[in-house]
Formats: sequence, C-alpha cells, structure tokens
Amino acid sequence: SQTSMDTSILVAAQNCSPALTVVNGNTNKNDSDNYQSQATITCNTGYVVNGTTSSECLATGRWSVSTLQCSDIDECGSQSSACDRVATCTNTPGSYACRCNAGFTGLSGLQGNCLDIDECTLTPLVCGPLSHCSNTIGSFSCKCSIGYTGATCQVEIPCVRNNPCQNGGTCFPSGFQENCSCSANYTGSTCQHADVCTVNSCNRNGLCFTDWKFGNITCNCNLGFSGTFCESRGSIQPPNLKEDSGTCSGLSTGGLV
Repeated sequence: SQTSMDTSILVAAQNCSPALTVVNGNTNKNDSDNYQSQATITCNTGYVVNGTTSSECLATGRWSVSTLQCSDIDECGSQSSACDRVATCTNTPGSYACRCNAGFTGLSGLQGNCLDIDECTLTPLVCGPLSHCSNTIGSFSCKCSIGYTGATCQVEIPCVRNNPCQNGGTCFPSGFQENCSCSANYTGSTCQHADVCTVNSCNRNGLCFTDWKFGNITCNCNLGFSGTFCESRGSIQPPNLKEDSGTCSGLSTGGLV
C-alpha cells in the first residue's frame, strides 16, 4: 500500500551519508543527518559564504549540496579602509594586519593610528652636524652647510672648508680627494717641500740639487770649481800646453805664453 511504501522510504532515508562538509563555518543542524534535516551555514569571523547558504538531507540519503563553505574576506581590497591611509595592509586567513609606513609610527596601523615621525628630533641626528633639518610628512630633508653634501650632509666637499696645500699652493678636488698644485719652488703632496735652489745657489759655477728630505742643497761644480757652493776656483792647466819648451802650440801669435 501507499502507507507501507512511504514507511519504507523513511526507513531507507534515516541518515544522509557521507556527512555534510562544512568549511570555515558552522551549521545549525546539531549533527542531525536525518531525512529532511536542514543545515544552514554561519561563517567564521573574517569569512563570507561562498555559494549556497543551506543544504537539505534528501530521501536518497544525500545532501542537496554536499559542501557548505565560506571564503576568506580580503580586507585589504582596493576599496578597503581597514588600515590608516599611510599604512600597509596585509591580508591573512580570516583577518588582516596593518603596519605604518616608513616615516610614521603606531602600534596597530589602524585608522588614525599612524603618526608622522619628526626625524629632526631623533638622536643621533639624521642630518650632519653642520646642516639644517626640516621635517616633512613621512620624511625629512637636510640643507647642507657650505662645504658639505649628500642626503644627510655627511660628505665633506674637498677644498671648500679645508685647504691642505702649504706655501701658497692651490687645492683642487679629484672626486672626493684633495690635490695640490704647488707654487714655484715648492713640491710635495701638500707643497710642504721648498726647492731652495736658485740661480745663484752654486755661484753660477755648478748645478744645484735640492735634498727634499732635509731641505738642503747639493752643488755639482763645473770643471775648474770646487767648494760646497762651487765658490773656489781651482788651478786647471789648459789643454795643449807644453811646459818643457816654454812654448805652446795651437795658439795664434799674441796668445798665452
């Protein structure tokens, strides 16, 4: 009969198998898998329903929808205002994290939490000691004093504040190195050595050489001269003289006799 048929269907459909799969949420079915049981999913915090919200246990012993699931909400989407406008949002499963950008400070990074850092009050100083620091939103700038350069004014410009060249030498930069162009009669990396030789140093009777280490001169005397400064004239016999006869050859009349 119809009654016995309905009873056989009910008996055969007591439980739905396999059990309903629920992902990232919970249902209100109280573990009931009986025929005509209804299951409605409630998502965990940070998740949203993906697909249908409910499933029914059918007489066939199967759920009308085998899986009820929730997907993660991307709180960091393009239209999101979860974090402060100067913070970086990172999506995590079921949640998100905010971190204030460089130049700002704040523990949570949430709306209104990130505050500008005044770098000009930090220790040690972000700019060089001979510069002026100006705070800007999220950053800072350095105005360098004369003779310094670089983002934080820590690089000294050669030859501007310091001239290592001595004795009237001229300093010129090569990259970040200081070089010297020495004035007359001076030499050395900083023009520290004086060339003490002058045209009269060896009495015009020899060649003058400067001892750079001690600042002295040495004279290489011409033939017929001697002395420290070639100041003495020596006795040198001229060539082609014949002392044995008292006459000389190779000289014209009126020459040396």
